[in-house]
Amino acid sequence: MSNGNKMVSTLVQVHHSGTWNIEIYGKPAKASPIFHEIPKCLDTSSCHTLFNLIETSTHCIGNNGYDKLCRSKSPNNLTMFFNKHNEIEAYEQDLVTYRTVRHMKCEILITQNSSSRCSVCSIYRSYLSTQNSINNKNVLTDATNQKYTRNDLLSRQVLEGKTRKLQKENEQLKRKVQNLQDRVRHVIEEKGETLDEDLSTSFSSVMNDKNNEVMSCFPADSAQRIFWQQQKQAVEVKSKTQRRWHPMMIKWCIALHAKSSSAYRFLRSTNMLILPGESTLRDYTKFSTTTDGVNYDIIRRIKEEMKEEPEFKRNVSLLFDEVK
Repeated sequence: MSNGNKMVSTLVQVHHSGTWNIEIYGKPAKASPIFHEIPKCLDTSSCHTLFNLIETSTHCIGNNGYDKLCRSKSPNNLTMFFNKHNEIEAYEQDLVTYRTVRHMKCEILITQNSSSRCSVCSIYRSYLSTQNSINNKNVLTDATNQKYTRNDLLSRQVLEGKTRKLQKENEQLKRKVQNLQDRVRHVIEEKGETLDEDLSTSFSSVMNDKNNEVMSCFPADSAQRIFWQQQKQAVEVKSKTQRRWHPMMIKWCIALHAKSSSAYRFLRSTNMLILPGESTLRDYTKFSTTTDGVNYDIIRRIKEEMKEEPEFKRNVSLLFDEVK
């Protein structure tokens, strides 16, 4: 029984004839097992017993917390749950402050010493939990199958599933990163060596002392010799702006950066190797402004690079395809 936005939780009616009736949240509750010993017609003694039972009992809260399951079955109305014989087995009830799913055989009133829900609703709760798990898995599956669909075209339920899936993946990635950081930290603590300034200076002196010996090991214009020279020159200059890089070194760094920009940043951060900054690499890779149609800067660059190539390498066909 409701009055505006307020619902009368317990309504007891006692007639002149002694007959009585009780409603809990608008539902008849006279058949509840707690009233089995109360006669159909009340006298003074049984009336006192009835009200004492009501005062010392509590309402079964049903099965709350299944709003998403109910909305998946009935988005706009209260949900009915049917058994295999297509009979109503449970129903969703709006108690103003919250919604709950109550079994048709709910005892409504229970003793205060028992749990917050009756035995019938407690048993039915396991079925609701199973249905809720299946529904959540279906939502995740829909979100996975529609991962390339624009978010504004997805239903709220699928968006929530997609969000939960992304949050789960994000947590897994954070744990992996944390595990890797712990492993690196452990290795550094176990096997790492701290290099002081004197030791760093000694490395520079070793490079100078062994320079002629290293240069004699590798032929001129070899990658190893160029790499050694570049590292030695980078150590000797006082400012980063004074470093000058060999074209072969630039090409190697661009190729490495293209394979993995994070790996390139890691190599630079360790200071094990002195490599050009990413802005320097961008100056070489972004030599032309990208526009639609034929990029003549690229054509001219290809012509310049192919001048020194043999005839069979210069005899080619150029194909143009759309870019999606």
